[in-house]
Amino acid sequence: MTRRPPFPRQAGFALVLVLGVVAVAATLAAGLATTARYEVRRIANVGAGAEARALLDAGVALGVLGATDPDLTHRIATDGTPRALPFGGGRLELRVFEEAGRVDLNRAPAALLAALFGVIGVANPAELAQAVVQWRGDDDTDGASALSPNPDGLPRRSFLSVEELASVPGAPPDLPRRLGEALTVDGSILGTVPSVAGPLVRAALPERRPAQAALDQPDPTVPSVGRVVSVRVRATGAAGGVATAEATVLLLDPPDPVPYRVLEWREPVPFSLGSAP
Repeated sequence: MTRRPPFPRQAGFALVLVLGVVAVAATLAAGLATTARYEVRRIANVGAGAEARALLDAGVALGVLGATDPDLTHRIATDGTPRALPFGGGRLELRVFEEAGRVDLNRAPAALLAALFGVIGVANPAELAQAVVQWRGDDDTDGASALSPNPDGLPRRSFLSVEELASVPGAPPDLPRRLGEALTVDGSILGTVPSVAGPLVRAALPERRPAQAALDQPDPTVPSVGRVVSVRVRATGAAGGVATAEATVLLLDPPDPVPYRVLEWREPVPFSLGSAP
């Protein structure tokens, strides 16, 4: 008995089936290769980011040490002036702010708040300033008591962070970002100190006579214990990763192993560049 050869159509179908399987296998292989490349890149990016974040603590420590350096020629200014330095194969950019030079959301008078809002072009700055004062429950606002609720039902209380400013009725959502360098909730009970204020705050403060300005100048011999400063850091690792943070710290006795205590840590934060020496 002789076996008949397969029909040409059957042979053609088998060829198409084989080619289809090969095409699917090639597509899967290409997809796996692409996925592998993405995964390798993702792992590299994660590693670069972790390296940059590891530099943030070092940046805060260097900012504190620089702001309290007894050698005035090496001291870092506490008015937000940028300072850049190489570190660990990467780069650190530091900005140190004296909290006493910022406008305290919980203590500043409405006039100063309105002036600060006006500096950056906020619409109706006086109305927004009154809303801030009402939020924190000052008794001198339209006779309102700190125990009574706001008209919108929100409780009257102190601001816990600058970011809460965005929740005040009438405040633009991006206001904390735009004024983050000028505002604080940890300011001095004596008010804003012009001599350590940054450009935004100085623009909002009333002009002072030369004699008054001379009295405002900081005394470098005054001990740093008890001062509150914020150190804003942008760290760039050797692998190119970037991380940003700001730490608000209480300065302690310099001989202590860690001469400061972190009161608040914010990450990430905007970091305006400017010219860093």
